Amino acid sequence: YESVTLMNQNVPIWYSLQMPSLDKLILHSSAIAQVRFGNETRGGWTSLAAGIKPMNAADLTANATLRLSPAQYVIADLYPRIVMHEIGTFEAGWNAPRFKVWSSLTRELPLDYDAPSDQSVSPMGPTTIGAVGAEWNSGAHLTLAASQLSVQEQVTSSSDSSVQISLPSRYRFKDATRISATWQPHHRLTYVLSWIEDLRAKGYWLSTGAKFSFASKNPITLGLAADLFGNAPRDSFLGAYGGNDRVQGTVSYAF
Repeated sequence: YESVTLMNQNVPIWYSLQMPSLDKLILHSSAIAQVRFGNETRGGWTSLAAGIKPMNAADLTANATLRLSPAQYVIADLYPRIVMHEIGTFEAGWNAPRFKVWSSLTRELPLDYDAPSDQSVSPMGPTTIGAVGAEWNSGAHLTLAASQLSVQEQVTSSSDSSVQISLPSRYRFKDATRISATWQPHHRLTYVLSWIEDLRAKGYWLSTGAKFSFASKNPITLGLAADLFGNAPRDSFLGAYGGNDRVQGTVSYAF
């Protein structure tokens, strides 16, 4: 965030990233096991997975202090770190020739995520994640999909620092719905349209794009996409993109 409210004033924040050594970010052991039953292409299936592993993204803690000269501002030293967690996931679904449904339930327990008492920490705690989805294929060129996500996290973060700054949640969405359509009029040309509604923050993300692939002897793919964001508060994931709608083009080559 760009500023913090102190003594009824909006004070800007200056960030300084304190990078640890690379081995502290990448050298972490993991142990994961998975069992799956059922056919992958037709009929019912279930999957059970459990393990202990690093979180996918680095966590941040911050040590913030108020400076009064030459003007009031907050200097925040950011400390990236890797947090381990125990995680278990049960999934089930049904696959038909043109229709698929699935559900997923995950329980996650962060381990040793407390930071020094003088540092602000990201909201973190035991979490239950549930999701359901469905997909329908017309059998020709059109595929429709819809999914629903719910994240219930028991946040247990606190700090004794004299200056508190808010750090973003590790989850981009807590309650969200996604609807998408994929149209492929030709095996080399694909159009995609998707809508994500953040039900908790009351924001949306509209994304559209197209990809064109040349012949197999010329493995180049061209892409064009656009994203529109709206209505989300500034302290949400989508709110950070408010007023920053974007258009992007891509060129990829497969060796």
